[in-house]
This record gives sequence, structure tokens and C-alpha cells, in this order.
Amino acid sequence: MTVLLVVPESIPEVSRVLGSDFTRRDLLRTTLGGSLVAATVPGAVAGQQIVRGGDLIARWPFESGLEDVVGGIDGRPAYGDPTVGRYDGRSGVRLDGDDGIQIGNGGDNPEMSFVESGDGPTTVTGWVYFDRREGGKPNSAPASHHVLRNDAEYTLLAAPSADEDGTVEFVFRIGDLGGGESYNTIDHADDELYVSVGEWHHFAFVVEPEESIRVHLDGEERFVDNDMTGYSPRNTNYWSHQTIGSWYGTNDPDWYGLLVGKLSDLRIYDAGLSEADIERIYSNGGETGSGDGGETGSSNGGETGSSNGGEDGGELDESDAAGPSAEFEYEPSEPTVETQVAFNAAASTAPSGEIVSYDWEFGDGERGSGETVTHTFAEPGGYNVRLTVTDDRDASTSVVETVSVVDDQSAIEVPGFGVSSGLAALGGAGYLLKRRSDGGGGDSPEK
Repeated sequence: MTVLLVVPESIPEVSRVLGSDFTRRDLLRTTLGGSLVAATVPGAVAGQQIVRGGDLIARWPFESGLEDVVGGIDGRPAYGDPTVGRYDGRSGVRLDGDDGIQIGNGGDNPEMSFVESGDGPTTVTGWVYFDRREGGKPNSAPASHHVLRNDAEYTLLAAPSADEDGTVEFVFRIGDLGGGESYNTIDHADDELYVSVGEWHHFAFVVEPEESIRVHLDGEERFVDNDMTGYSPRNTNYWSHQTIGSWYGTNDPDWYGLLVGKLSDLRIYDAGLSEADIERIYSNGGETGSGDGGETGSSNGGETGSSNGGEDGGELDESDAAGPSAEFEYEPSEPTVETQVAFNAAASTAPSGEIVSYDWEFGDGERGSGETVTHTFAEPGGYNVRLTVTDDRDASTSVVETVSVVDDQSAIEVPGFGVSSGLAALGGAGYLLKRRSDGGGGDSPEK
């Protein structure tokens, strides 16, 4: 069964239908019997496929303005004159050290609060180009380049490296204003998060409060801390600006930490992207012969739609287009809590070679590998099980199937919804459920 969820164009429209406290992030999280298979988002180009598009809560392409084309969290030039254009072959926004973008204040955009205790993983990705080591408006120390900030909660920035000229160090820190537990990667990382100035870099931070943080730079996993204890309560009344490229939680310019450089394709996912997801975004977003490495159908035009994540922006030959396809079956079709579920990916194919790895994510934080695996689920609910297959050419594709797990009363509880076993059984009814990705659909690599 495929469910198509159409996301309304604005939060007010969502609130009209589902209540004033229901946000766009809640809508993307909510499932019918735990099942969300596809979603359309405002601003998407017809036929365009974004890696894990159904999990996006915000995306600022910076191609023609400061708009968020997914969640409506549009930016405004609250300080200076951020300039959108093309920089070193890539569309982006330029900030010269006296510019800043505000995307919210106070209780605006509650989906931007993602480091509360108990929140699931969130991924922040994007491209950044640092013009120099120091950020703008320096105070007594070299100023940092602030990238994304939700005051009193978290900050993603880059600080001048004390060890090497021409380098900066990425930093993610969680504040404890209003309670919580502070955390700063600079206290735990060595030189893993250094990057050079004067060129584009791709970053991806996967953060799960009180659990872990994982950082990828230029498609490579650089830093992991599985004992990350940081978290911060939602704080909407004190230093609560939501900003891109700056910090202006005070009226004293000497405290500003402003980006000196450019940003491109900044995204926030309401999910922990896998290593394969992040590598696919990076590989398909590099500079190419067709422009600055964006998606097909956009003004960037560089990310290809091939299932092997081709990096060149030109046409692909026939062999390149024949990437692997992912398909799996599972039984029982209506599993209950603590029942062993058998997954089988034997129907997956690799027309141009052979499959060399099968990687599973079961939607509850557990993983597996192999053509056949078994898994048990500890709680009732809808689990988005992802299979990623990779062939001997290092081409990969993924498919997601939502497995509805019921308790002894055969009911699935979704916050705000009462979904009976009769509705949930529409996806089962005693036969094997299948979902197929043949390179051009599902969660295939980006176009």
C-alpha cells in the first residue's frame, strides 16, 4: 500500500485541519497506522527526487532568494545585505561579515528546536565556503563563523584553527541556558573537524540529544561520540533568535559572530541520515561540467538522477544508467511485539554486475546486514525499514517499507490518532508486503 501525503503550503493550513499546536514537523512525523511512504513538499520540482525527501523539514537552496522551499521557514536579511548569486561554480548566499539572516524569533518555528531531551535524531547538512579563518565583527578573540543557530539551544559554527593557518574547525555546541546539559564538540574532537578556507566543503551533523553525535565532512565520516549527553529544553523567551550566518542575540556588535563566506543548499532532516545517504548527497552535489552541482530541474543542474549516484553532470551512457534495484519481503506480514520478523532481499537485482552488500536499518535504531536477516521490535508502532543494496561498481540504491507492529490488542497508537488494527491490516491481510525501487523511484539517489 502506498500512501501519498500532500503537505499543505503553510502552517496555518495545517493548523486549520489538525489543530493549532500541530506543526509541519509533526505532520511529517505523523503516519497513517505508522506508515508514511511519500510526501510532496512545496517548492519541489516535478520529477525531482531528493535523498530522504520525506524527512526534510527545511531546505534553503539559496538559488534565487532566502526562501525555505520545504517548511516555509523563510529567511530575511535582518542585518546587512546577504547576496544570492553564483560563487565558484555554485549557487549560494554570500555573507561578508556584516550580514545576517533571521529565520525566526521566540516561539516561531518550533521544529527548529531539536535538541530537547527525548528528541530523535536530526541531520543538518549543507555546503559552506569560508573566505578566511576569522568570522566578522571580532571581539577580543578571532570571531567564529556562525552557520546555524537557535539561541540558548544549539549552534553550528566554525572557529579559527589554532594549529594551522588557512584552516577552521567545525563546532557543534548545545547550550544549557534554561536547564539541560551543555556539550561542545571542541572538547571531544582532536583535528577531525578541520577544513581549509577558500573552497567549498560539504558538512553533515547527525545529532540525537543525550545519545550521540556524528559528523561527516566532504562525504567522509570524521567524528563520532556515542556518549554525547547534551540536551537543551525548548527556550522561546530568552535569547531565542533563529539565525543563519550570524548571532545577534544581543545589541552589542562586538559580540556578533558573523559568517565571512558563502552557504549553499542548507537542509534540516527530521531523521538521522545514514552514511550512504550523506555520501550520496555529497557525491551528487559536487562541482560538475553542467554548473554548480545542484539537482536536475533546478538552476544548479548538477546532481544526476542515476541510481549509481553519478558525479558528472553530463549524459550517462546505457551501462551507467543500469544501477541496482532494491526489493525485500518480510513475514509475518502483521508482526506483533517481540515476534521475530524475517526479512528477505533476494528479489533485489544488479543488472550491470552483482550485489555485494545488503544494509538494513530497522527504524528503531538497530541495523543489520546480509541478504536475509531477522529482527524483533520491542514496541508497537510503524517502523520505516530501509534496505540499501550496493553492487560491485559501488553503485547503490535504497527502498523503504513501513512495518506495522501491533501489541496484544492489535492496535497501533499514533499521537493524535486512534488507528485500529482493521485499518492497519490494510497493509497486511496475510500476504507478504513488497516495495520496489528500480533506480528511478522511491529513495533512489537525487536528481
